[in-house]
Amino acid sequence: MNIKNFLFLFLFLFIVFNKTYSYDIEKLNYSPQGNIRYGSIGGCSFTFYFKVTDLNFDQNPISGDSISYAHQLYQNLSSKTIIYSLIPRGTGFPFGSNTAKVIDSNLNQTILEFPYTCLEPKTEDLIISLVGKIYPTEFIGNYQALIKVGGLNSTIGKAQYFFYGFTCQTYDCMLVENEEDSKSEYFKVNVTTSVSNVTQPFIISFQIGNSSTFHEIVLSNNLLPQNNDEITDYLLWPNDINNIKISGLNLGTAVTFVSNLLPFQSAYGSIINSVNFGNEKVSYLFPIYGDTSSTKYIYHLPANLYSYQGDSSLKFLSQDGSLLVNQGGIAFDFSYLSEIKLDGINNIDPTDYTSLGSTVFVGYNMSNSNYTFKTMNIVLYSYQVKTKSPFGFKSGQNSNYYYSVEILTPKSSGLDSPFLTIDKANPIEIVSETPINWTDSPIFQLIELEQLEGSLFILRIKFTSKNGFKYVISQDLDLEIDILLGGIECLVFGTIYNGTYEILIDNTFIKLDYLRTVDQTDQYLDFSTPYFYSDILPPFDISSFKPKNKIQHLKNIKFEIEEINVSNVSVANRVYFSFDKDEVPNNYPINFFTQKKSLLQNDIKYFPIVWNPTLNLFQSDFYVDANVYHGNLVYGISFGDYQIDHNSLPTQLNVISKNMDYYGPIFEKISLEFEENSFGWNFIIEDLYNGFEYGLITVRGSIDSSLYEFELRSSNDLILGDKFTGHYSIRINSSNPCKSQSYVITNVFLNDTMGRYSRFSLDEIPDEFDSFNPFINFLDEMSITSIESPECGTPEGGGDTTPPELISFTVSSGIIDVGSLNRTISFNFETRDSVSGIKYDQNPIVYILGADLKLLQCKSKLLHDSKYYCEIELPIAFGYPHGALLSIYGIVNNNGYFSGFSSFDLDSMGFQSSINISTYSIDNPIITSHKDINSNGGNLWIFGKGFNGVNSVTITYYNQNLALRSNYPIISKVYQSAILISNILPTNNSFTIKVSKSSSSILTSNIYTIKPWIALYDPTPPYLSPSSSSSSSTETINLPTNSPQQCKNNCGGSSKGICTPNGCICFTPYIGIDCSSTVIIIPQPKPNTTEPSISIDIPISGNNNNNNNNSSNELITLKSIINLVAIREITFDDSVYKTHRFEKWTLTEINEKTQQYITTIGDDINNQTIVNVTLQWFDKESNISFAQQIIKMNPSSIKYTIELSKYKFNSALNKLQLVMSAQLETNSNDDSICSANEFGDTSTGDDSNYIKIQIDEHSLYGRLLKRGIIDNRIVSISNSILDNEMNAIKTPTKSQSFIGIDIPHYSVSSIIDPDFSVLLDHSKSDGNNNICNSKSDSGLSSAQLAGIIIGSVGFATVIVVSIIYHNFRKKNQKAFMKNVNQKLKTMNEA
Repeated sequence: MNIKNFLFLFLFLFIVFNKTYSYDIEKLNYSPQGNIRYGSIGGCSFTFYFKVTDLNFDQNPISGDSISYAHQLYQNLSSKTIIYSLIPRGTGFPFGSNTAKVIDSNLNQTILEFPYTCLEPKTEDLIISLVGKIYPTEFIGNYQALIKVGGLNSTIGKAQYFFYGFTCQTYDCMLVENEEDSKSEYFKVNVTTSVSNVTQPFIISFQIGNSSTFHEIVLSNNLLPQNNDEITDYLLWPNDINNIKISGLNLGTAVTFVSNLLPFQSAYGSIINSVNFGNEKVSYLFPIYGDTSSTKYIYHLPANLYSYQGDSSLKFLSQDGSLLVNQGGIAFDFSYLSEIKLDGINNIDPTDYTSLGSTVFVGYNMSNSNYTFKTMNIVLYSYQVKTKSPFGFKSGQNSNYYYSVEILTPKSSGLDSPFLTIDKANPIEIVSETPINWTDSPIFQLIELEQLEGSLFILRIKFTSKNGFKYVISQDLDLEIDILLGGIECLVFGTIYNGTYEILIDNTFIKLDYLRTVDQTDQYLDFSTPYFYSDILPPFDISSFKPKNKIQHLKNIKFEIEEINVSNVSVANRVYFSFDKDEVPNNYPINFFTQKKSLLQNDIKYFPIVWNPTLNLFQSDFYVDANVYHGNLVYGISFGDYQIDHNSLPTQLNVISKNMDYYGPIFEKISLEFEENSFGWNFIIEDLYNGFEYGLITVRGSIDSSLYEFELRSSNDLILGDKFTGHYSIRINSSNPCKSQSYVITNVFLNDTMGRYSRFSLDEIPDEFDSFNPFINFLDEMSITSIESPECGTPEGGGDTTPPELISFTVSSGIIDVGSLNRTISFNFETRDSVSGIKYDQNPIVYILGADLKLLQCKSKLLHDSKYYCEIELPIAFGYPHGALLSIYGIVNNNGYFSGFSSFDLDSMGFQSSINISTYSIDNPIITSHKDINSNGGNLWIFGKGFNGVNSVTITYYNQNLALRSNYPIISKVYQSAILISNILPTNNSFTIKVSKSSSSILTSNIYTIKPWIALYDPTPPYLSPSSSSSSSTETINLPTNSPQQCKNNCGGSSKGICTPNGCICFTPYIGIDCSSTVIIIPQPKPNTTEPSISIDIPISGNNNNNNNNSSNELITLKSIINLVAIREITFDDSVYKTHRFEKWTLTEINEKTQQYITTIGDDINNQTIVNVTLQWFDKESNISFAQQIIKMNPSSIKYTIELSKYKFNSALNKLQLVMSAQLETNSNDDSICSANEFGDTSTGDDSNYIKIQIDEHSLYGRLLKRGIIDNRIVSISNSILDNEMNAIKTPTKSQSFIGIDIPHYSVSSIIDPDFSVLLDHSKSDGNNNICNSKSDSGLSSAQLAGIIIGSVGFATVIVVSIIYHNFRKKNQKAFMKNVNQKLKTMNEA
């Protein structure tokens, strides 16, 4: 053997006996489920990920072992890379500690290992308990419970189907599964039952681990507690429910009754026997009215009964002790109600069909028909649009008409051809040209999530498609619905063929588990998360988007107001809570929710939860609508789409509601009215508690389908009465000649002030939760919805059967850039009917139809002589890139014939029939929406497009005071589609915002209006965090801040306040440095007619002390006096240069709660300073804004607003000082009585001073702000006590204090703002400055201290603008004090 052969043989043997692989393989550092968990039946469903590079695809040897399967997720041909997931081969990886292996099948060799531990839970380890109580839902026979599973290691996740074979004895139940690998100890259970005994034990049965044994646990001795539900006032609507037509689609017979229990405290059921169905039906029960001790319900018969005929019976069941029984007489026989028949286009082929390339023209000849105003549903492929007359109605009358439309047809993907279906007509197959690139699938270059704030995220996608991007949807496989996330309007860079999109999504409403992207040929790419779209970039991970349920770590839930009264008024509140340390990050994407409206209308309000770094607590501002139902507020916390209900939480918010109102407005009375030149209806609309606000009533002509839409507003259209019971009317003008016909009310929408509505419809089925009928009082006399037109003259040529003509039609533009600010397009057209004439009270509609059946309508207005005009702003990206078709319908003549013109018709007549929409610019900034902001101001998110490069923002406040001040909003963050703006001023009023950026030219956005909702005043707002950025382009304002205060007396306890680093923060209604005072509600004091002073007399109960010399019959009173004393000019060395005493005041009554006093000071008549003082009384808690600061006004507060005009200072170094006096005295001669005064800094976050004057069990309290508005600038001011200088009176029964408010030198004006309120204290002063009778004890008694808090000059704010022209020479200080004390003596004797 030669050497060459020997080497060849050696190499061959080496390769055979030393097999190796030539590719690279590595684990991917991505395993959201970890590698240890509690399993379920079959083990654990771990998923592991790995990547193989430089792999020969033709000879792929990669596989799993006997327990695993290697699944290809991503393949890159150029880099020869495949990303795999390693998943269980069966139902799961086996229990125990084991290893899942990746095998090279050619080598029969393990090349990668994934160790795991699958724990088998043991029943004996579990501690299963019921959390809270089982509670009914609004669906009859449906309940919900929350169970806690303890005893396991809470740091280890559980399989999604941790329990299996889950059932309940006696009741039907279903476990709501948690997310895979959930570490939550809590599981929801939905319970349904038709048994009569609802107090039987609640027992669950389940299997767990790998055991086939069923385990039973008693969670509760009864599903529901026993209740004695007394049913009264049972009524049928209508009274006779046999063989009548229903009043509107899905709006039929109802039963109302009154229960002596609060909403959902009792269980209910119903039994319906019918020949067509079984004994049980799904039906709905809803509370509609009530008070603190009873509830009125409405129960609707199941809607599906209305489609059938036959004899039936119903028994309604309510709870009597432990049983559901028929009581209250709610049992009756009835015949199924007749369904209203809707006639449209049924089961026919088109009369005309023309394919025009990118469009199709379809026409139907509906002779001998009877159109009944039916909503026509047009379906093209997977797109649909609901249309109403006159769209598509080309000519004729309702009994004999021709229907024709032209539709844009999408390019076929080549996979199948789309079908066009109009109403119930036979489907038409649309055959279009197959696009060249239909086989080219869309490609992701980037897909990622970025959290903006709370539950709000940006989904960022970079997408390449030769056919062009169209939209992306989220597929909810549980609900079997697709939710549109965004389309071309979200394009921020590039083009639809290669571009980046930013889509705003909220995890409360959207799931991202399954996504579908669609291109312009309707090709789609589906993927589930985690999605690997690159071998270089990380996978699309949504773990940050899906917050885990952390209820087990939730603690310390506390409401700012623990009980709210929503009787006829909406109430704002705030909730605080925390989680166990380090369990929840500060930016955790969760929300607080309340039931804002009735669940019948399926609307729950969500409020953001934010972290407050000052309090080290999470908090959420929210409000509760007026007249929700009495009892515990329906609220909860949403962890994404997983909600924890208040019934499962330890803290409840009690709601007092004396006038529950969930039913929308109703017609109390209706009459037909005929007048000389018009006819129509008169209505009395009733909504007894919330009040009617807005309505829309649609009326149609029975022959010509003429359309009348009447808007009603209580603010504009009320004839007689008020919003609670008001008279309204709608009228149709009589014309001559005309076509005699019936006019029918086809649609009604009535809305009250709380957004609760009632609806009626003859042309479409309302939503599932949409059963409040405004005609409930008229269900047996629905003929009232129709009126016959008066007799009128026959048109000339009474046999006129020709439709009206269109003689001109012009469009303002043929090309629109739907990415620009100017997207408005207008239309002018003229009609003619030379025989019977045009019916001028009908306004034809121009329709704009884009691709995918997106339809807009532009309602015209008559200019004169059959000439019409309309304009409309196209939505962003509408019609791009295919353009839009134009059509016009709804032209009616006086003989009852209508006409319309499709795009095909307009083109045939030589008119413009389409709009070129081939341009979509992305650089123009446009604001489209915003995140809700409340009256406390702070941070504002605005959303839209074209924001990249925005460097300027302008805000215009409608509030006059705010408009005078520098607002200087700060642009904190800028994305292409979102901007965070900080430093929004506190305001209760609307404001506008616009942004701009500089490129080759300045691009400015639209002006966008924002309406804050009114929240509680927040003394420590979250946006003023210590870590927030201080960088700003604004002028620095050096304002004083209070040093941290000691928390005295534990802030009154956990129910009164909390201790913060700055001192006590009190919960409403508590107040004071240690939260020991509460607000006293007193009548408004009578205004002083001569000067801006306030005197409050408060009768108090007799002293119960033994050392009481007062007669038991003597009335003991407390008098407090607040007065403006003088204005002094002070020199640089604090000497008094001049004193200005106030002389004669002029009083103007602004309203019953506000008075204005004006005087002047100064010797020179040409240099007078105007002193303008406004006194405003607050009878309820309110927030006001002063000097960029929100001030909470307590109930029974008086606010002084003091304005000084220009003042001629003697020296530029001088300042002014406003002197005020506060005095408290009593007529009690108790031997133990004492008085005391305090002055110091507040701890409530308002950076103010406070003064407290106390007599025995009563105190007068004032808050003094340390800021003012000087020459339109916010500056620091100081407050001081002048008692020694002014010789203030200090006795046990009378205590006086003088306050000096220093106003810096100014040129034009100065404004300061004090307020005063009355409080009840719960502790006596223990200070060292007490002044007591000689016989008094060494300290004050511990009885309750009724305090009068009256103050805030800089006390807490009223505005005085002073224009000071001149000054006096210095007066004698002794004479001044004599005058002051004489005035106070006179007031005391008054």
